[in-house]
Amino acid sequence: MTTTDDELIDLLEAFGDAFGARDTRILRALFDDDNVCFVGSESLVLHDGSDLEEFFGAYAAQPASFSFEWDSCQVSSDDRWGWIVGFGREVRQEGEAITKEPIRLTLACRRRGDGWRISHLHSSTPAGGA
Repeated sequence: MTTTDDELIDLLEAFGDAFGARDTRILRALFDDDNVCFVGSESLVLHDGSDLEEFFGAYAAQPASFSFEWDSCQVSSDDRWGWIVGFGREVRQEGEAITKEPIRLTLACRRRGDGWRISHLHSSTPAGGA
């Protein structure tokens, strides 16, 4: 694995950590400027920075929290662009109740002077739970 691969895996882990902590400031900082797209389950499509801000604020205010457990990742990159796909489980915790659902999370990333940033995020739940 290359240093760049490690940097992209670190970005995936930073996203998961910030999402689990509901840290809207760090979450927003992980994304590229206003030219972003976030596509999630249940018809969630966010097209720009203001959509992200609204989503992260609403997410941080809800009673449930989410984290991720990764089984494997695939990484590819060049000098400017990279992508990483994580295969694992989305862990939802609300009070004492914990549920786990299979998830695939793809990040398309752009290298900036200050490091990698997420330009596009797509998450999906595999059909049949596989």
